[in-house]
Amino acid sequence: MVIEMMFQVAIIMALLMDRFSFYRQGPFFLRRRETGQ
Repeated sequence: MVIEMMFQVAIIMALLMDRFSFYRQGPFFLRRRETGQ
């Protein structure tokens, strides 16, 4: 149960960080996402 909650929090954090980086970097966000980092 705890592991599932941690996974959900990690996914939410990843989405928020991707959105913030999208606002700041713009097109670079797409390039960074393709590399998988």
